[in-house]
Amino acid sequence: MSCCGKPAFFTGNAAEIVAKQIMDKAKGPNWFIGNFMPDGSLQHRTDFETAYTEANRGFSKWGNGNPNASWVDYKTVSTFSFLVSGRLAVFLPRQTVIMDRQSDVIFYGPGVWHTWLALEDGTRWFSFRLPSVKGDAVPIPESEAPRDIGEEVRRLLA
Repeated sequence: MSCCGKPAFFTGNAAEIVAKQIMDKAKGPNWFIGNFMPDGSLQHRTDFETAYTEANRGFSKWGNGNPNASWVDYKTVSTFSFLVSGRLAVFLPRQTVIMDRQSDVIFYGPGVWHTWLALEDGTRWFSFRLPSVKGDAVPIPESEAPRDIGEEVRRLLA
């Protein structure tokens, strides 16, 4: 089926799409719909972007081992995340949200500093950002982190 000379739909398995992107060493491999996908593909969108993440206990937004160096903000993008299974901690400036029931959701708009941490093996979730805007992320310098979450992270992983 096509519309206007382009396919009108695509199908697939999010876990398989992401696994292939990881094998292909794609930048931001968990994100499989959005402005960063090849122009002309149905997966290239500017109105939203989608990621699927499978993570084990301790996997986090910070790759350098320092949770206070991982805070990020978005200038115009809103984020909606949906837990499929497992446990996920989402750190916000004044609180930590523990997503631990299938179908738990969190939504936050632009200007909400955040970071996250998988709390058990096999944690899986989808994230959607609206709209899909290249260069919208604003990393927060460690010196400006809204709170020190190091001790909380150690407690959650104990």
